[in-house]
Amino acid sequence: MKTMKRQTNKNLLVVSLVLMLVCGLLTGCAASEMRNESARDSVSSAGGSGMQSYNMNYSIKQSEQSEESKSVEMSEGASDEEALDEGNGSSLNNANSDNGKNLAQKIIKRYDYRYETEHFDDAYEYLKGQIVTYNGYISSSEITGSNYSSGYRTLYLTARIPAESSEAFVSDMGQLGVVVRQSESAEDVTLQYSDTESRIESLKIEQDNLNKLLEQADSLETIIALQDRLTEVRYELESYQSKKKLYDNLISYSTIDITLEEVNYTVEQDDGTFLSRIAKGLERSLRDIGEGLIGFVEWFIINVPYFILWGIIIFVIVRVVRVLRKRRRDKKMKKQQLKEEQLKAKVATLNNVENVQVGTEEKQK
Repeated sequence: MKTMKRQTNKNLLVVSLVLMLVCGLLTGCAASEMRNESARDSVSSAGGSGMQSYNMNYSIKQSEQSEESKSVEMSEGASDEEALDEGNGSSLNNANSDNGKNLAQKIIKRYDYRYETEHFDDAYEYLKGQIVTYNGYISSSEITGSNYSSGYRTLYLTARIPAESSEAFVSDMGQLGVVVRQSESAEDVTLQYSDTESRIESLKIEQDNLNKLLEQADSLETIIALQDRLTEVRYELESYQSKKKLYDNLISYSTIDITLEEVNYTVEQDDGTFLSRIAKGLERSLRDIGEGLIGFVEWFIINVPYFILWGIIIFVIVRVVRVLRKRRRDKKMKKQQLKEEQLKAKVATLNNVENVQVGTEEKQK
């Protein structure tokens, strides 16, 4: 019987704990308890007296903030659930309530256009004027190529235009020339933006609470623990604020990448049919071949002085090499002749010696 009673008591205790936990989650007490636990952990290494003082002060401030938040929220006619969440001072509940609101969409727009034009300078001036007209600015700009290198120039420009005017700006860009490539994209960052704002608000609340507790701290251990946590919160807050500023810039100003190529003559876009695609493709290929030949002739004529200079240098080198080879060949021939003469002299000497010996033998006989 005692064992059964003990088991029953344990079951009742478990059920009671579960009910208490569920109630705590519904009323937002879990978030407040998590904050208390993080504060106790950050101060636990500082010593027993400092930890107790910090926890007591933090609990008092939390209760005071809870009462103030409740009174303000109820006076404004808010719902009971929102008043309870605000009273607990929980940043997590604040974020959840914000997500429940109707948030304006945060869209990042990007455009990429490539144009061909026969009047590069006029098109470039028109583009810069349109950017100023639409209150935008040039983020980056680069011009490659010249009459010296390839005969044609290419502009790579990135413009930032206010988002509300980006569509009108793009439609006016048709006067730059013939569109060769175009692409548009839109990225919805509403959730990321909302999460960033909620995190900033939560960190601000925690920073205010830490500052208040720091003013009332009466021990060195507590002050050190609070300052350490306050430094971490400030660092995180600055990071999220920078992220929000980046989002604001990308959302407020659309990014438009423009490539403007200078050509001898433009080829209009095909109408989508099979024959039109073939015709326009052949026309563009013939144009590229013609431009390539013209560019090669221009390059060759411009570089003729270099060819002449290198020709002279190569001719001199060849002549010097030939002279050196001839001298070395003549030396070899002279050496060979000298060897042959020496050999002949030796042979003649031997012959003379033999003749003398033969004559001597004949006389002796």
